[in-house]
Amino acid sequence: MVDIEKNRQIGIQLTDILSRHLSRLTPVVVIHDGDQIIDHGSGTFLLIFDTPVVVTAAHVIKDYPNDMIHLVGTFKPSDYRLITPLEKDYMGGNIEDSLDIGYLIFSNECIIHFGVESFAAIDRLELFPQKLSTDLTVFIGMPEVLHDQPSERADRFQPFMYAAGIEDDTDWLKPGNRQLELNVEYPNIVKDTITGQDVQTHNPSGMSGGGIWRSYINSTPSVYSASNSKLIAIGTEWNLSTSKIKANRIEAVVHLLSLRFPSIENLLDCPTNQ
Repeated sequence: MVDIEKNRQIGIQLTDILSRHLSRLTPVVVIHDGDQIIDHGSGTFLLIFDTPVVVTAAHVIKDYPNDMIHLVGTFKPSDYRLITPLEKDYMGGNIEDSLDIGYLIFSNECIIHFGVESFAAIDRLELFPQKLSTDLTVFIGMPEVLHDQPSERADRFQPFMYAAGIEDDTDWLKPGNRQLELNVEYPNIVKDTITGQDVQTHNPSGMSGGGIWRSYINSTPSVYSASNSKLIAIGTEWNLSTSKIKANRIEAVVHLLSLRFPSIENLLDCPTNQ
């Protein structure tokens, strides 16, 4: 007989492991005017041939000069150390655009400050996912409601990970004109995994640009490793009326990155990470 309670507790433990792992890979992309934060979004650390990169949503970064963009890690208060991007590029980001993707390139100081373990390698990108509905998918970012100021010139952000499912079972390996958008459920009210009571989810403002990851929880050996998870999309917009997070698949981000890093273009032609 299946022990439902035991399976539920295992699921809680596994998502906790995954949350702690992904939080390290998820910086806050802060817009700072020299006196205070005026806006923020989320991102994902990548290491592309020893170059530190943060991928995020275009609307988070497109309207600001590089010297107003800063990175903040999770849980630790920050006094806005001057880790600003050397370069940035983006595509879309306006209300009418289907794409809302961008990236920031940093100096190696970024790796020294945050630690190389905070950066995902490019083999953690899954461009052509299959059978997503059979797996647990999570959206992680830094909502404004979990942002506080422990002192006058220090801000602290805490991550929030929502575990959901994706009903769309599109086979992204099939040739043709593949859509670059997908939707992830994000209801306003959910059941608490521990108490079973109805609770309100955090307003996701500030989570824009955060990663949507496939967990691979259902296809692992006896010991789960969060490093099995793959980045499949970038969250861009919350639609309250449909309770969905709109996202752009990571394939679109790789297209943009390949203009700057031509050697990763082969990822678009040869999906070997399945």
